[in-house]
Parts: sequence; structure tokens; C-alpha cells
Amino acid sequence: MIAKVYEEAGDAKKSAVYETKFDMLAGRAEGFFEQSQRSKSDAGAYMQQHINSLAGVAEKDGVLFVKWVRTCDLRFPDPKSIGPIIGILRKEVP
Repeated sequence: MIAKVYEEAGDAKKSAVYETKFDMLAGRAEGFFEQSQRSKSDAGAYMQQHINSLAGVAEKDGVLFVKWVRTCDLRFPDPKSIGPIIGILRKEVP
């Protein structure tokens, strides 16, 4: 979602960074789900739920969404730095 915003704004570099971050996170989520004897489709549904939630936040409160993006950029500036998110996934996955 964020990658698309940057793409539409003409910032291909930032768009690519966000696409990479999302792809890496999605891949790690799939791996975690598989380790937990759950399917890739479960991982996809889980990621889609988060995308839908973020889209709802962006629609209702654009300022909050921008703050969230900035916080994520500060905590995870490099696509390789998203490892701690997996700990969050492990706590949230039912």
C-alpha cells in the first residue's frame, strides 16, 4: 500500500524499498506459518487482514497513518531490519 503511494507520487526508489520490505515480511510470515503447521494461504489471509486494517486507518485518519509510516521507517529503516516484526507475528497468530 505504501509502495503504491510512493509509486504514484513518482518516487520509484522509496516505492521499491517498501515493496522489498513487504515482500520480505510476507515471506517470513509464510515461513513462520509453515513452521506452525499452517498454510501459506493462512499467512496471506493474515497479511491481508493487516493491509485492510491499515487501509482503514489511512482512510479515517491520514495524519495517524503518516505517523505510523514514519515510526516504522525509524524502527526499520532497512528492509533487512524487519526481523523483530516476526516476534510480533508470533504473539498475534492464534
